[in-house]
Amino acid sequence: MDKTKQYKNNNLTEIKFLNNSVNYSEEYMIKKTLYKYIETYNKFLYNYNTNLNLNDKKNNILIPNNNKKYYLYITKKSTKNTTLFFYPDLQSKKYFNDCLLTKNTIDEFFLECDLIFDDNFYLLEGYLYGDVKKCFLITDIIFKGDTLVEMTYIKRFELISKLFFNKISKMANINNLLSIGIHSYIPESMLYIYINNFIWKNEIISVETICNFEKTQRYFSTCTNATSISNTVMKKIVKTKTSDVYEVYNINTNNFEGILYVNTLKKSKHLLHLFKELDEKQLLCQYNKIFQKWETTENDA
Repeated sequence: MDKTKQYKNNNLTEIKFLNNSVNYSEEYMIKKTLYKYIETYNKFLYNYNTNLNLNDKKNNILIPNNNKKYYLYITKKSTKNTTLFFYPDLQSKKYFNDCLLTKNTIDEFFLECDLIFDDNFYLLEGYLYGDVKKCFLITDIIFKGDTLVEMTYIKRFELISKLFFNKISKMANINNLLSIGIHSYIPESMLYIYINNFIWKNEIISVETICNFEKTQRYFSTCTNATSISNTVMKKIVKTKTSDVYEVYNINTNNFEGILYVNTLKKSKHLLHLFKELDEKQLLCQYNKIFQKWETTENDA
């Protein structure tokens, strides 16, 4: 496939949300205004020469993530209020189509706050973490006011830090619903050290590689704990007082990673036998993406 076409297919911003019906005029006006900027960005990506710096590995930036990529449109509502409009990336939304517990949570949403920014609006890119209290970590800036930010990724990241670093404390708790911060990036050699120390490490399922405007996503198979790229990983399984309920822990950090998924009578009987005289045991497990739980492998069943 032609590299430019492949790049276009992988990187164009999702704009189908603009065709959805709107419930009130403010939402309509925000989406109508946003449309022309997204259109400009898409044209820029389409015409971008993907051969530039393509083989320069020094320009590659790695961002471990949960593949819940969102775009954030910040627009000034008044002299005292700002509107934050979050909408999901198309590829991220498609990825979670088979995840019954997740797919309905990947959707657009609005927030209003009293934060005041220097420009009238920004279009940002980032990842949304957390379940109850959300955290949006910025990875890229697309527009600053009416200006499309066309500089290299390192320069764009420096611009993000310059614009938002002093506002991080104010952005740490927006209406008790969400916090906004800046996502770190790393070289390849620091990948697993970073993941093991990342606050949202249990959500990590992929790594985004950025070479200026070239962006690709590499997945850790079906495993949400990226300390292993293989399909299976050893976990500490702890028996509870409730029948067929076992807790899963990381064997390196001893962090709790949820309840073991026991989906067959055969597995239930096998686990009952294994834990007849034991309270805990290390077992080879794999991650069930649909139910978002660890389960023992067929070899252990």
